[in-house]
Amino acid sequence: MNIIVTLIIVLFVICIISIIICHNSISVNKYYIENNKIPSDFDNFKIVHLSDLHSRVFGKDNYKLIAKLLEENPNIIVMTGDMVNGRYKDIDGLERLIKEINKVNKKHIPIYYIMGNREFTYNKEDYIKFIKMLEKNNIIVLDNKKDEIILKGSSITIFGINYNNRVSEDYYNQLKAKSIKKEINNDISSLNIKLDKDKYNILLSHSPDDFIEYSNIGFDLILTGHMHGGVIRVPILDKGVLSPQVKLFPKYDKGLYENNRAIMCVSAGIGYGTIPFRLFNKPEIVSITLKNDRLHT
Repeated sequence: MNIIVTLIIVLFVICIISIIICHNSISVNKYYIENNKIPSDFDNFKIVHLSDLHSRVFGKDNYKLIAKLLEENPNIIVMTGDMVNGRYKDIDGLERLIKEINKVNKKHIPIYYIMGNREFTYNKEDYIKFIKMLEKNNIIVLDNKKDEIILKGSSITIFGINYNNRVSEDYYNQLKAKSIKKEINNDISSLNIKLDKDKYNILLSHSPDDFIEYSNIGFDLILTGHMHGGVIRVPILDKGVLSPQVKLFPKYDKGLYENNRAIMCVSAGIGYGTIPFRLFNKPEIVSITLKNDRLHT
């Protein structure tokens, strides 16, 4: 019995230490993605991916987060939703973070933003204010839109799809018509996505759940978050336990997944959602380096 009690106490202490470490530190996880569709001009092109900050702050003016982000020397920064907690006052906190990034961003690195589920908790008026705040601070908002990234005469395409494939205008129109706030989903096919499949196509999507559909459409790289790495990760197995909907062992929780030659990278995110802690699951910044595989064979 004494051995069992001792083991329980040791396990409890280990868990508390892990929670404290996960609360106070940020890891940078690096991935190298090879594809022969990546133009040679984009070889070593670096994307830094932030997701699910949920209005957390790391150090004064978020200097710890910003320092790690810019140490990666990215070509672009992408934010894939839930960077706020969904209260209007959280907009100010995100604006301060963006202003601090812009202040030290001497290379004027483009920043792309898509909406997660927390952004859609704003009413229509506050949502519009939120969009205007982002655009005022030179953030490129991909509200079910695309952008062409051009480098030395070559280009790749980056798309952004809002949470659950929503078109924000349609979402708020439907809310007004129904006079009730509830989840409204749009089918992917309604977005009428058309890809130039000869180009390298990147998709930003908050949730990873539609990975198979996205890969079948023809996207080459999908960047998502939402799952918080499963909140609690099982050591050794390195498997996440809970989804934000508190479902056990989500299919896509963290890291790389492949289907139909497409690769999806799921960020474990940086902040807390419904469950206000992380266990064996450090907050992470994702750093992705694109490689033209013809140059590395």
